[in-house]
Amino acid sequence: HVVFPKVTFSIDEVCCKNIKLNSENLKLFYPATNESYKNHILLFEVLKKIDSKTNRTIDLYLTINENEFKSNSKLKKININYIGRIPFSNILWLYNNVDCLIFPSYMETLGLPLVEAASYGLKIFVSDLPYAREVLKGYNGAFFAKYNSIEEWSELILRESNINSTEKYDKLNISDRNGWNMFFLTINK
Repeated sequence: HVVFPKVTFSIDEVCCKNIKLNSENLKLFYPATNESYKNHILLFEVLKKIDSKTNRTIDLYLTINENEFKSNSKLKKININYIGRIPFSNILWLYNNVDCLIFPSYMETLGLPLVEAASYGLKIFVSDLPYAREVLKGYNGAFFAKYNSIEEWSELILRESNINSTEKYDKLNISDRNGWNMFFLTINK
């Protein structure tokens, strides 16, 4: 059984004074811990591959600290911003102000950032795995890549870097999906 959370958010627009965003750059956000299955290694390999091919500067925001996981690469057109653990209100602010959620994780129970980002109508690049397909079912802002394909991830990001769009999508509504009430009814049976 998949139990979807009830999603309700409010954004404090002044909460992120310490996170600077450049409107000219492509802004990617990956809220994840440094666990190996979160696939940061693949993400860094993708960035190395596309660094000389992108038309725009790319800013990647990671919720890990630089000392937890550091790319050894010197990149010219890609800025990796290690913002560390941040309050949930800052995460919501980022969903509302970045161009894309990037989510290369290859193992999740639900992938809560997917639900959160889709609730804002944010473009999502995500691993093409059953958990992501289930969570994002019916959401037209999701773009899938094989979790271990540097080539597919590179194509997604390069395509996005070649356009200057802040397109938002119809927000994902999961209110009609099984939630906690269904969970407790199932347990009672």
